[in-house]
Amino acid sequence: MSFMHLEVVTVERTVVSANVSAVTATTVEGQISVLPGHLPLVALLQPGELRVRRDREESLLFVSGGFLQVAGDDVVVLADACES
Repeated sequence: MSFMHLEVVTVERTVVSANVSAVTATTVEGQISVLPGHLPLVALLQPGELRVRRDREESLLFVSGGFLQVAGDDVVVLADACES
């Protein structure tokens, strides 16, 4: 299975730094899922769920807005605030 590196960062701390198999987020354009090998992307996030999948395990985070950037196999979420 392929992986990509996810960083979820707020002003206060790094919330997640892990290798994951998928990330699903709600952007101003709608819901997107990012898988390994995704094309480069920058998206504005709406407040909502951020679903993170590691193998068969899924975890949920709540972000209160921010940005999502995909570059190569790196996904960075810059969030105003984030809670699990």
